[in-house]
Amino acid sequence: MDCYLLKAIVERAMGLSERALSDLNSYLEVRPRDATAKGFFKGFSNNDGDPFRRIPVKYRGYSQSLKAFFKLPPQIATGTLGLAGSGFFGDSLALCDRISDRVQFFSPMEYRELSFESPVGLVPLSLNHFVVASEKGIVVEYEEDDALFKVVRSGDLGESLESIAFLSDTRMVAALPDTRKVGLYEYPSLKRISEWSPPQTGIFEPRGLAVRGASVAVSDRNGDKVFIFSWGDQNYVQLDKEAPRSLLWGVGGDLLSLSDYGTMSVFSPEEDGHWEISDKIEVEEGLSMARMKDQVYIIKADGRSITALTPTPLKKKGLTRDVILYEPLFEEINEDQGSAISVRMSINGPLISYTKSQSGVLSTVWQDTMKPGRILSIQDEVGSEAILVSGKNLNRISDTKALLISEEDNSLERGLRMIWEEGLPVSQLILDSSIELSKQQLSRILRFCLMNGVSISAWITKIPSDNLILAVENTGGTVYYSSSLSKKNIFPLKTNSFFIKIFYPDTVYSSGYPSKNMLSTIADFGMISYRGWLPVWPDLL
Repeated sequence: MDCYLLKAIVERAMGLSERALSDLNSYLEVRPRDATAKGFFKGFSNNDGDPFRRIPVKYRGYSQSLKAFFKLPPQIATGTLGLAGSGFFGDSLALCDRISDRVQFFSPMEYRELSFESPVGLVPLSLNHFVVASEKGIVVEYEEDDALFKVVRSGDLGESLESIAFLSDTRMVAALPDTRKVGLYEYPSLKRISEWSPPQTGIFEPRGLAVRGASVAVSDRNGDKVFIFSWGDQNYVQLDKEAPRSLLWGVGGDLLSLSDYGTMSVFSPEEDGHWEISDKIEVEEGLSMARMKDQVYIIKADGRSITALTPTPLKKKGLTRDVILYEPLFEEINEDQGSAISVRMSINGPLISYTKSQSGVLSTVWQDTMKPGRILSIQDEVGSEAILVSGKNLNRISDTKALLISEEDNSLERGLRMIWEEGLPVSQLILDSSIELSKQQLSRILRFCLMNGVSISAWITKIPSDNLILAVENTGGTVYYSSSLSKKNIFPLKTNSFFIKIFYPDTVYSSGYPSKNMLSTIADFGMISYRGWLPVWPDLL
């Protein structure tokens, strides 16, 4: 096989799509009739568009009791007297009960609670750090250590609040219903920096808050409005919603708004800047929303039942950001079944839960001979690591791998090449938001992670760009607001990949012509279908 074709395959796997297309062009100038190279070129061109594009979705799901959902034993009682807010801390759903003065933590087959006066909101900072806010304005940060909740720091805003959110590790936002304002504070000092309220007449009653990058959404329960604004910007968006309370940003920039009456509306941004209601779901007595990855959960007002919603695509095109086969390994099965190749298959996109729930069928063709294949479960890799890409904040990192990358292209490419060449078992690449990366640079990182089944997470040491948030959403990563990071407070993530097993006839040998011996693979995951080639031959493995 010509070195230019091999070089193009490797460059694309490293996220360098522009170079890959250039080398494929060079190869096709020499071998214009090579059907395999043409197939690669077409696949590269079709899949390597804008990796930040969004997919329109509908939300579908089911309702269940909390006890059944988390498989809790009969002796554990569920329910709240005054449900205020909810959120996920690790794999635990936290419910704030302002009347019972406690925060309840539900996880599979386990229940815990934290005594706290009038809690109204919980925000996770990392795997073992979270912040709880009181209706009376008290803000407390906790660290989980050996199943115990230890107070790290606390402060008092000096006025009542309804909910909180974080813009970065040093910027906190609070909804202040008594003063009719949204306040911006330094964290952890809780010094007031600024405040915001809509420039209109009438009584502004802020309740729910949701932050996505620099965008802050706040619900005005009294005015039947939802506002979206950015600090320091006089412009804002006003959306009509009856008695809105809980707010949540969905995958790709949709804003979900839940009213006091249990109606959830999905507001979707249009290309012209307007917002339209793209979906409506009735959840009887639904009061609070929480999100884990791309899934949305609505909690009933009594705290006893949960509605789980998964975003499903409205159209097939663009559902997956990329699919790739890589790391082929040769193995003997037995005398009856013959030999096989085990190959990793990455299927990556923004709808992580939907993609992973699809059962797949695999078949392969090798020299006009069709053979069956098997798609195995997603692997939780032993020893997989998180690599932190940081700039000036390396002093706030301990006992985890850190990669120092500057804003220059050669530094970025050199770092990604090092990860790829060393074959490091990486499950997530954590980007420090203080690094000023252009859309093109971030696109290369995103393509690298899409091609290799790696999730992008963000360490929010500075208010992040919308593109960074999209990169996190499109790969199923997470967001960290912690003041420092170490192995013990980084979420363990699985790689977004399957193992597939391909059987082939032992009589096939390489002929020297790529298009004659390229393995053709067809995978069908319901709405997701994929056909591609793998440049391997039995006698050369």
